[in-house]
Amino acid sequence: MKNVLITGTSHGIGEELVKQYAQEGCNVIAGVRDEKDAQELSKISHVKCVQMDVCDTQSIQKAAEQLKDQPIDMIINNAAIKPKDEKELGQTENSEEWEDVFATNVMGPLRVVNAFLPNLKKGSEKCIVNMSDDIASLEKTQGGGHAYLYRASKAALNSLTRSLAGDLKNSEVTVVSLHPGWVKTEIGGEKAPMKVQDSAKSVRQVVSKIKKEDTGKFYSFSGEELPW
Repeated sequence: MKNVLITGTSHGIGEELVKQYAQEGCNVIAGVRDEKDAQELSKISHVKCVQMDVCDTQSIQKAAEQLKDQPIDMIINNAAIKPKDEKELGQTENSEEWEDVFATNVMGPLRVVNAFLPNLKKGSEKCIVNMSDDIASLEKTQGGGHAYLYRASKAALNSLTRSLAGDLKNSEVTVVSLHPGWVKTEIGGEKAPMKVQDSAKSVRQVVSKIKKEDTGKFYSFSGEELPW
């Protein structure tokens, strides 16, 4: 039975991925920042909730200690934040916002990988999925517009994906970035055309087809390979 670790599972795509993978029959380790968020998820069969704030190295290490001997087949780095009011050029210099977003969206996945890499190497599939966004594609970014901070953080995450893929290739660990679509979540907003359930289903379908030779690639929820 496949063991899947997912971060940022208290709501949105993360929560739905937990439900769908559990329904599929996988053992799911759901990382939640606040233990209160674990009440409903912990009632689902095959789901184990662990308190884990991706911005807090100590909480991640504590979670890793709890799962010390647990093989993990896949890590889905889903936890992310976006400023409530993304600014345009000239209004983008709030250093605290930049620090908070990069601490979650970039350093968070790196902390998780560092802590759980021993578990991943014990697994059979050995796959890391970093949840990115198509607006992070430098090639597709032809204009400025908005989302300077969020876009920059996801572009940095993509760079992290490429670095990890290179370093972990000899360990047979596959690392990819994945755009889950424009989804009705706290980040995507109400205008987003895609439902959480459909996004999670598409993510699972794409991930199920990833092979070792795909390491270091950037995919869309449709299965299309995106340019960096």
